[in-house]
Amino acid sequence: MPDDKKPVDNSMYYDKIVECVMQQNLTDILNSEGKKETIIAEFEGSELDFGGVCYKVVSQNPLELKLSNNGKGRCLAEGKGSITLKIPCDRCLKPVDVKLPIEISEEISEQDILNPEPGMDMAYLDGYELDTELLIAEAAYSVIPMKVLCRDDCKGLCSVCGKDLNEGDCGCDRFVPDPRMAAIGDIFAAAQKK
Repeated sequence: MPDDKKPVDNSMYYDKIVECVMQQNLTDILNSEGKKETIIAEFEGSELDFGGVCYKVVSQNPLELKLSNNGKGRCLAEGKGSITLKIPCDRCLKPVDVKLPIEISEEISEQDILNPEPGMDMAYLDGYELDTELLIAEAAYSVIPMKVLCRDDCKGLCSVCGKDLNEGDCGCDRFVPDPRMAAIGDIFAAAQKK
């Protein structure tokens, strides 16, 4: 092959898979029209902090994150995976393994990086660096269930002694009178004293 006829390097326009990364520089993808890249991203921590409450990470299905340029200075980050957290039951406090589906579809623009709008929450971006661990964490926060039960018919804890009522009754008197009926109860109590 003659020297003046060197092959053209088109590799930047094909998907390439990069092994597990936590930080990904987006400069090439934002500035190369048609560029696509696939990275394997995992949550490296052993716990996920959610508003001051830490949940243990039991397992995860690594996220295959596809980064693609979709116009000048714009990048689309898409991926699916899952993470399983140990979350306490809302009634009896027993730990429950909860599998959370992680679905990411974020459009990132150079404009967002250079001049972020007030109130725009893109903590997973530090300049042109994409923090994949924070991206996964934010996706997990959005799918943590409001209520977690170890089973649908969980009886919870005794309000008097704290025993797990799923293991059997404790014998405590847990009757709580309706406060709206207190006045009538006072009338009955006064009538019985006479």
